[in-house]
Amino acid sequence: MKKVCAMIIPLMGILILILLVSWNINDKIYVDKEKSYYSDFKVEDEKVFIECCITLVNTFDVEKTINLSANLPDDVTIGLLKNEEITASYADGSKMEFVLPPDSSESFDVVFVGEYSGKNQKSDRGLPEINIRIVE
Repeated sequence: MKKVCAMIIPLMGILILILLVSWNINDKIYVDKEKSYYSDFKVEDEKVFIECCITLVNTFDVEKTINLSANLPDDVTIGLLKNEEITASYADGSKMEFVLPPDSSESFDVVFVGEYSGKNQKSDRGLPEINIRIVE
């Protein structure tokens, strides 16, 4: 019985190690901040359009579809936006979806759209904090 236990425990350890190596816990999608930048903003029809070029990196070994949003608390404070979080949207108001091939890096022109709060002034010209939501 002791010999069986002595063999099972190392085999289970090896099996767990193999599973951990094969299950890639480092898979993620992230913004390459060195290749991403803020472009411009404009106000039209009570909407604020914040334009950025965003480079996204997909380390998954499968294609992923994502949505993006930006956090802009300082622009709420100074009176440009009504809400801190604004979504990447098309002109018709629908959310932009970005398709990323497996193990890739892609750049996209992104427009974040939010409600205008009355002051046509941007707090800074830096890249906002970007939130990534995996759709599929």
